[in-house]
Amino acid sequence: MNSFKETLERIEVPPHPLVEALEFMRGFVPNATNIGESGDRNDLYFLIDTMNEAIKEAVPGSVCAAGCSRCCYFPIALFNISPLEWRTIEVFLDGMEEEGRERILGNFRRDFKKKTKQLSLIQWIVDRPISFVPKLGGLPCPFLEKGNCAIYPARPLYCRTFGYYTVVSGMIGNPRFYSCGVQGNALEAQLRKAGPQVGLPSANPLIYQLDLLNRLDFPKWTGWRLLLNLFGFYPDYPVILKERWLQKYEIGRR
Repeated sequence: MNSFKETLERIEVPPHPLVEALEFMRGFVPNATNIGESGDRNDLYFLIDTMNEAIKEAVPGSVCAAGCSRCCYFPIALFNISPLEWRTIEVFLDGMEEEGRERILGNFRRDFKKKTKQLSLIQWIVDRPISFVPKLGGLPCPFLEKGNCAIYPARPLYCRTFGYYTVVSGMIGNPRFYSCGVQGNALEAQLRKAGPQVGLPSANPLIYQLDLLNRLDFPKWTGWRLLLNLFGFYPDYPVILKERWLQKYEIGRR
């Protein structure tokens, strides 16, 4: 009996790759200071991409692949982009060759030129704690080209995490797959095979850290604007930033 117990104590069970990745994320995500800039442990996008690779290794059988683009037609997808993420996309576009940039912006002008005011209204709505988001008729994301993302390296957090994480809505609630139904079914089947010790990470800490970085990016705010910001409101700022972005590339020009 003692020898059996001693044998068990000597056995070293390697940690599950997903458990290691979760520990990695838990240790560095709260200290992330930028998105898509440094390419190291201070970069929230770098941490997400590292976690994604661990999830793919631990939970094989994902149906998410280049060319699917099912999630690129969700009415809310374009608007869940924070001010910092719009800035990151802007830097990426400015670094593209003119032909490619104009092709992407042409998609904006074609599909969204007449909807820029509606975009601003929806942005204001989704920045409220309780939101009702109207549909835009299922328009594709303007960054979608032939089934692939034209700004993939600069894609926002909602796109990076879609299909591989769980999310909890509100203060209380059960985690649900943050994915389309097809991917959710595939993940559920794989997790059932892996056993109860393996689960998907939550995207909520990532969303929280991104929100925090956006708040820290508002140093000029004072008085009531700062007070509202602390309570979860972004009065005017995202709308102004997005309109400036649209105007820079003349997307709203009639």
